[in-house]
Amino acid sequence: MVKLSLHPKRWSSFLVAFVALVGMVVVSGIIATIGIRIAGSLPAFQSAWREAGWWLLVWRAVLYAAIAAVWWYYSKPRVLQRIGNNPEAAHRLRRLERSVLLLLLLLEVLNLPRWLGGA
Repeated sequence: MVKLSLHPKRWSSFLVAFVALVGMVVVSGIIATIGIRIAGSLPAFQSAWREAGWWLLVWRAVLYAAIAAVWWYYSKPRVLQRIGNNPEAAHRLRRLERSVLLLLLLLEVLNLPRWLGGA
């Protein structure tokens, strides 16, 4: 029997990822529902979403840049200090950084047809 602790450091990474995913879906649904009610209808909301597409791209780019700056100047030095002289850990960290960059690039490239008026 698995005993769940209320202390976050003892939670499994799968549980944390699952709770974060469910939380993001719920918050996204709430935001979309509010947007549809403000716009008056689903087609009006979709039209406003398409019109704001480029501004949302700018918003995401600024958000990505802010997250990267916090990582680069604040968090990464702390992580590198914690791992010390472990070349394997430093290699894994670089690989993780590249993976995150590729994931963000893939997400934006997959959104490209929608920005250009396609699907």
